[in-house]
Amino acid sequence: MKNYLRENLSVYNHAININPGQIVPDLSVEVYINESSKITTLEVPALKESNEINQENATQDNPLAKIERLSDTSAIIRWAPTPEEQKQLNSEGVKGQLVVRYDVDRESHPQQILVNEGYFVHFFAPSNLPTLKKHVTFVLDVSGSMFGKKIEQLREAMTTILSDLRPGDFFSIVIFSTNVQVWDPENNSPAAVDYQYNNNGEIILNTTQPELSRLSVVPVTPSNIRVAKEFVSRLETYSINIKQFIA
Repeated sequence: MKNYLRENLSVYNHAININPGQIVPDLSVEVYINESSKITTLEVPALKESNEINQENATQDNPLAKIERLSDTSAIIRWAPTPEEQKQLNSEGVKGQLVVRYDVDRESHPQQILVNEGYFVHFFAPSNLPTLKKHVTFVLDVSGSMFGKKIEQLREAMTTILSDLRPGDFFSIVIFSTNVQVWDPENNSPAAVDYQYNNNGEIILNTTQPELSRLSVVPVTPSNIRVAKEFVSRLETYSINIKQFIA
């Protein structure tokens, strides 16, 4: 099987989902890598067992993976845990994602052409280009479905992402649950949303929804990033039933 791998954070990643649902006597996975440039780094991290953003074993090597370098440009990765090793990972059978991560010598071939079945793709990745300025609008789900671990992951991820923004960038934050709210940087809070009651005592939202404005978009500065992180750290889940009966 031939795969064109996704590039993530300047490395190629090949992920294989493994979930046989039982202990397998002859479980085996082989990954073959053939590149036109020299393979500079090649690693197989510990089995990814969940979708959590930060895993403690993400930087650990997979002791069951055997890497064989056939040449500077090719390699074979073999992963074949015995039934006993599978039980040590999970008594009900291995369940997770096996990831092969590698990179190549980009300096020697900054321009590459990949040809396959009459089609070609031109890769042009010079290393000396400056990072482009960007305007990012973060749209964050804070509805009841995000309660617990998910909202914690959202806060953690946003703290990391905000730290990665660069001077010259602009950003804004929108949160949504039953309604949409736009972050007010000046007051470091969502814009207020009005509610009213009808004659039956039901909650209805004001039809005027807050919109992104010039004041909602701020440049990346140490002060603005600090204030945004403070806002994100206070995010909690909430959900209001628009037609909820009030006793």
